Amino acid sequence: MYKEIANPILSKMDSETMHIGAREALRMAESNPVTLKLLELFADQHKRFVDPRLNIVLAGIEFENPVMVGPGWDKPGGSEKALYALGFSGVEVGGVLPEYQSGNKKPRQFMISEDVAINHLGLNGPGVNKVVERIKKYERAKERKNLRIGINVGQNNTTEPKDSPAAFATVVRETYPYADYFTLNPLCPNVENHDIPMEDVIEEVNATMDSLGGIKPVFIKEGPDSLDQADRDIRLVKDYKLAGIVATNTTTDTEIKAKYGKRWQNQPGGLSGNDPDFRKRSTKLIAHIRKQTHGEISIIGAGGVHDWETALEKIEAGAQVIQIVTAIRGEGPAIAGKINRGLAEFMNREGIKNIGELVGFTA
Repeated sequence: MYKEIANPILSKMDSETMHIGAREALRMAESNPVTLKLLELFADQHKRFVDPRLNIVLAGIEFENPVMVGPGWDKPGGSEKALYALGFSGVEVGGVLPEYQSGNKKPRQFMISEDVAINHLGLNGPGVNKVVERIKKYERAKERKNLRIGINVGQNNTTEPKDSPAAFATVVRETYPYADYFTLNPLCPNVENHDIPMEDVIEEVNATMDSLGGIKPVFIKEGPDSLDQADRDIRLVKDYKLAGIVATNTTTDTEIKAKYGKRWQNQPGGLSGNDPDFRKRSTKLIAHIRKQTHGEISIIGAGGVHDWETALEKIEAGAQVIQIVTAIRGEGPAIAGKINRGLAEFMNREGIKNIGELVGFTA
């Protein structure tokens, strides 16, 4: 129903405007227990799907199921309980920046097919203090329940490399009480990247967490287009005993963009969504990381997931948890339940007792 009726109407709207409207509607819905409960009517089969066999442990953190909302969907935070009501096990908030940043000139987000997007937002965001105002309600355990929250950490575009460690540490310090884990995002495809001294950043972030009560799991966000960069980040994860890697970000590959028309070939920004070449590239990188680390680090998988089969593809390549952003627009609010229900039915057919048995099966 969503794909046949709602999505064609939404496709006529400016993509960024529609996205903001949907996000704020969820934030308002979760402010009231009644409307929060009513949100489950938009979940798959009108009820949040739960199956204990889908419980998965990522870097010591237990997730109710392996399907999260990835960063970029809720940059300012505040709709996490609403997304949980729709079936997701958690949300990675952000990218969160030290200060407000307007991002690139509009228009900067394009749906180039019903389920493929190019994003050239340019790390727009309200700044960490505004994010904290919106997510501080999740600090108390009784408000969180089984909801998991990650913080995607970035820096402002004007930050000099020498100031990067302090910039990343500022975001970690302010969001520490609300985060189950952190993801360091040094290579956004939508901005001019500086030569960020990642060793210094990691040391500063770890020292900051240590001073606040203990080191929480830290991931590095990986792009899909450079195996050499992935190998460098694998070494960082091993050397500094980080939790793992998020693979992958969007792709800037011009040949993939060109499939959707010549006008998109040189469009700045990263492509995401249900493109088979992008999805295969992301999955291949996950399998590479799994093999290179012998399964000793945690992997969050992203890139082209839009149904239970593509989620399973990422899990079997080595991801414990998968993230979805663009497919929420393409497939609708029931997507988390559809994926989790599909995984559970597959496990029934194959006699799998826990989703963890499938992690790395094909790597």
